[in-house]
Amino acid sequence: MPREYKPSRKKNYKRYDPFIIEKALQEYNSSKQSFMQISRKYEIPKSVLHRHNTFVMKQQGGQTALTPEEEDYLVKYINVCSEWGYPLEPIDFRNIVKGYLDKMGIEVKKFKNNMPGPDFMTSFLKRHKNKISSRLSQNIKRSRAAVSPETINEYFGELETSLQGIPPCNIINYDETNLTDDPGRKRVLVKRTVKYPERVMNHTKGSTSIMMAAAADGTLLPPYVVYKAQNMYDTWRQNGPKGCRYNCTQSGWFDGVTFQDWVKTIAMPYFSDKIGTKILIGDNLASHLSIDLIKECEECNIKFVFLPANSTHLTQPLDVAFFRPLKSAWRDILFNWKKTDGRTQATIPKNVFPSLLKKLLKKIDSNVNHNILAGFDKCGIRPINKQKVLDRLPSYTPTELTGFKEVIDETVLSMLKEMRYGTGSQRSYKKKKIDVVAGRSVENMPAEESDEDDLEEASDNDNVTKEDTDNKHDNTDPKPNSKAGCSWLNIEGPKTTTKNLEKLENAGPTKQKINKEEKTLHTTNKTKTEKGMKTTNKSLIKKTKAQHPLKINIKKQNSPEPTSNNTMDINSMPVVFEDFFTVLDEIEIDSSNKLTADNLFEETTSEKKIQLI
Repeated sequence: MPREYKPSRKKNYKRYDPFIIEKALQEYNSSKQSFMQISRKYEIPKSVLHRHNTFVMKQQGGQTALTPEEEDYLVKYINVCSEWGYPLEPIDFRNIVKGYLDKMGIEVKKFKNNMPGPDFMTSFLKRHKNKISSRLSQNIKRSRAAVSPETINEYFGELETSLQGIPPCNIINYDETNLTDDPGRKRVLVKRTVKYPERVMNHTKGSTSIMMAAAADGTLLPPYVVYKAQNMYDTWRQNGPKGCRYNCTQSGWFDGVTFQDWVKTIAMPYFSDKIGTKILIGDNLASHLSIDLIKECEECNIKFVFLPANSTHLTQPLDVAFFRPLKSAWRDILFNWKKTDGRTQATIPKNVFPSLLKKLLKKIDSNVNHNILAGFDKCGIRPINKQKVLDRLPSYTPTELTGFKEVIDETVLSMLKEMRYGTGSQRSYKKKKIDVVAGRSVENMPAEESDEDDLEEASDNDNVTKEDTDNKHDNTDPKPNSKAGCSWLNIEGPKTTTKNLEKLENAGPTKQKINKEEKTLHTTNKTKTEKGMKTTNKSLIKKTKAQHPLKINIKKQNSPEPTSNNTMDINSMPVVFEDFFTVLDEIEIDSSNKLTADNLFEETTSEKKIQLI
C-alpha cells in the first residue's frame, strides 16, 4: 500500500489554499489596498502574502519530478487515450514518464533507472483527482469502436425525419436480453490468511431469454419470456408478472416466429388505443423480420426504425440506462433465492422463474420511469439531440506544439501505435506434418533450422519458369482418366505414355535400355495396382526418400503433348505412373544433385529414395 508521510515536527503549520492566496494577490495588485487590509479580509497572515508576492514559492513538502505544466499535459493525453478506446494502465503511464525523462536527458535520483514507482502513480492521481481517476474498464469489439461520427450524423438525419410529429407514447424501443443462473461474486468475511475464499452455492452458465420494451414517455411494457425447450408446460407460466407472455424455442433465443408473436401479443395491444403513426426502434436483426410481419405492421400504421450496426451501446436506450440496474437487481434476487428455497436446486427450475421475474420487476419499479427517460435522453432520441451521442465519440484534433510537449507527443503516440498495430515481431509459420511412431516423443527443433527449411522451400517454389506457367494455361488436352486423388508424376521433361515409348527405341542403345527398363517398371506398377495394392506405390516413394535426396517441386498442371523430337537428354527422361495413389502432380529434379536417368531406373529402383518437400 502506498505510504502517506507525516511530518515529525511537533508544530503543525497551517496550509492555505493556493487559489485563495492567488485571488488575494490579484486584488492587492489591482487595488490600492495594503497587505494589512487584504490580510484581514482573507484571514491570511501578512507575511504569507508578502512572501508569495515577492518570491517564487515552492509547494510544501517534497517536490514533484515533473513540473505542473508537464503533469497537466500528461493528464490531457491520458484523457485522449481513454477517449480513443486505449486507456492507459498504471504501468503504461509509468513507462511514458520514463521515456519522457530519458529523451529529455533528465535524471531523477529517487526513480530507479528513471522508472517511477507505484507511489508516484498514487500521488499523481491524488494531485489530479478532479481530472482523472482509476476505474475498471470493459472491453468492446473493434466493430463497435469503428462507429464514426459520420455514421451517427447520417442516422440522426433519418431519425429526425421519422420521428417528426410523433408523440413519445408512440415510440417504443425493444431489445432482448437474458437473465443468467449465476448470482456473481460477493464480498465475504473470512480468516485473514485465506487466499481463495469460497462459498457453497450452485450455479450454471444457463440463461433465460426475455424481450423488454419501453416507450419514450417512461412506460414499461410487459416482458416476453422464451424458454429453451421443445414443449410448454402449464407450471412454467404461473405466478408471473401481469401481462407477461411465455414461449419456447429449441435454441432458447428469439427467432422470426417468436418475434412476430411478440409484436402481435405485446406491441400491437399497446398501440391499439394510440392515434397516428407508431414507431418500433430496435437493432436490425434478420431473425426479427419477415414479409408477413411487415405487411401486418403497415396495416396498423406501425413503422420500424433500425439502429446503425454495432452502435447499440450508444443508441439503444435500454442498453444505455435500463439493463444494468435490471441485472444488478436480478443478481440480488437470485442470490437470496439460492440461499433459501433454491439452496438444493442445481439450476433455476422453469416453474420458479416466473415468480422470480415478478419479484425483479417489483424491485425496480420505483426507478423504472426515471431510467427509461434517461435512456431516451442519453441516446438523443427524445428529445432529438445527436450531440448527446457525438460527445461520447473521440474527437481529438492535434495542434502545433513546441518544447517539451513535442517529446510527450512522440512518447505517447509511439505507445499508442504499438498498442494498435503491435511490434511487428510476430511471423506466421507453415506447419508440416511429421511421421512419428505412436507413443514416441520428438526432440526440440532449433528455430534456425526451421527458418532455413522455410527459405529453402520458398526458393524451390520460385524455380517454376514462365514457360511452365504458360504451358499450364495453354494446354487444352484432357486429363487422363483416373480415380479421385490420382495424379501424374513428372520428372522435368515432357510426359510420356505407353503409346509414345515406342518412338524412343530408335534413339540409340542407351535410350533403348532405359526405355526397356521404363516399360518393365510401368508394367509392374500397373499390374500391382490392378490387384488393389494401393500401398505399393506409397511404399515405393517412402523407400526412395533417403538414398537419393532430390529436391523437387510439386505443382498441379495438365499433361503436355508428347514432343516430336527423338533426341532427348537422358537426365530429363520421364516416368509415368498410371493410377498412382498419391497426391502428386508434378515433380521437378534439381539438376544440382547430378542424378542421371541411368541411376534412377536401375533394377533396384524400388530401393532408391526420393526426398519430398
